[in-house]
Amino acid sequence: MDDNDERNALVTRLAEGRVPRVLDLLRYRSPARQFEWRAIDGWALAAAHPTAHAWISACLDRPKLTSRIVQLLERLALVARLEPGLTPKKLFRPLDLPANQKAAWPPWVAQDDATLLDEVARARHVAGLAGAMPGALQRLLDRDDTAARELAALRERAKSVGLSSAEHGRLEKLERLSEEPERWSAELSEGLRKALPKHVALAGLTALEALVRGKLEDRWQEVLGSTRPPLDDPAWDNALHMLWSLRSNRRILLRLLRHAARGDRVWMRDLAPNRRFLAALESAGLRPDEWLADWSLVVAGRSAPLAVYTATDPLEVLQMGSLFGTCLSAGKFNAHAAVAAAVETNKRVLYVKDAAGRVLGRQLLALTAAGELIGFTAYGAGSAGPEQHGAWVKLALELLALAIARASGARLMSASRLAAGLSDTEEQALMLFCRGYVDSLEPFDWWIEGLAEADPRSGDDDRTRLRTLLERPVPPDLDARDGPRWRREDLGWAACRALLWLGADEPPLPREQQEALGLGDAQRALIDKTNRGT
Repeated sequence: MDDNDERNALVTRLAEGRVPRVLDLLRYRSPARQFEWRAIDGWALAAAHPTAHAWISACLDRPKLTSRIVQLLERLALVARLEPGLTPKKLFRPLDLPANQKAAWPPWVAQDDATLLDEVARARHVAGLAGAMPGALQRLLDRDDTAARELAALRERAKSVGLSSAEHGRLEKLERLSEEPERWSAELSEGLRKALPKHVALAGLTALEALVRGKLEDRWQEVLGSTRPPLDDPAWDNALHMLWSLRSNRRILLRLLRHAARGDRVWMRDLAPNRRFLAALESAGLRPDEWLADWSLVVAGRSAPLAVYTATDPLEVLQMGSLFGTCLSAGKFNAHAAVAAAVETNKRVLYVKDAAGRVLGRQLLALTAAGELIGFTAYGAGSAGPEQHGAWVKLALELLALAIARASGARLMSASRLAAGLSDTEEQALMLFCRGYVDSLEPFDWWIEGLAEADPRSGDDDRTRLRTLLERPVPPDLDARDGPRWRREDLGWAACRALLWLGADEPPLPREQQEALGLGDAQRALIDKTNRGT
């Protein structure tokens, strides 16, 4: 099932035939993550239990709660995956336990409302919250007593010091209400009835979140002891499933998680294989500290800037597969390689995010001991949608790789070298001490290589150099007119990315030069749209 089919199936199930819900759910933009555990599986569990179903259903009528509901359903599915054979009855048993003590509600509370108040009290008990009622609801329940005290105080004040005009008006209103108890009770009931649906939804959702959090906390306590990780972070959910499902690199992952829970992100640099690799870099004249530094750039996107950066949080590195549904995802056959990327110092993971913080792209870089920088598949930058953001994702990733290479003294491994492939020995050398996986190699754009060769240290004159590279006669090995269609397209998108980066500095290129560079209608249209700001 592809992403759209799965999303549509989830919307259909959660909507339960209610059109307003369908519209609200379709407007919701889910985070960029593709876990093996799915929200739709969590809904199947919750829908099989009457109370859990009722509480979540109440939340689904409130669009502001949608993101919390989806995360809850994903986590329910994770709990079930970590405990095969778990039934809804067992999972939601705390919801079926009778209340310790039946609450006594004010006499003006109608029976139906009292039932909902009992529901709120039960949910708050399951959630471990202090007090049977949230403050706002308790104030509504106390309005009768509060009004009686206020009336008595105003009467006393009127006898002693007198009242202001506003206080006189308030006293008159309270006197009228005290003389019409049925009307006052109706007003109290109406206020309560309006407030209850919201509080039932919030209390129920909080209870279910606490129940799931408790289940996951139990799992973490088994492996981390008293150290408590951030339990509401999807990155830690991903790590927990990875720890549960891995067969290779599990021991080093456990060490990583114990350090990460204490806030230590750099402990792995002291491991002997990593120290040897960094020493080899230094001996080769490279700058290891720059290679390991926290790097970031901002690149203009189609409609808003994109941020590209090196992941320094190992938990974020572990998501490199799950964010794009690749074989490195937790639970998939190459998940162990994500662990290697998180702990081996010859690897860096780059992410691209939009202005809203959504992950759009990712790429793994690896550095050889001799100082050659290798790029692997750039996810989010492929042909599935270059007109939307793929061209900028690839551009952002390559510009950051170039900046890192220059700062660290590395050399970009050339396209011709990558085309020949890595030998078994070279692939093995990329695995410092973990079991790994060598993804498809992806060459850097020819003009990125050209900028690196022209000046390995500085990018001060890159825009001028790039104009020269685009205007010069195209070398035979880069002439798109002489290659197959796939080659023309690859070269055309590479030239397109160069022109997107130049923006208003784009040089005038004769039609023959554009054809040699591989620029076709699709690339030209994207460039023109960008320049027009449409």
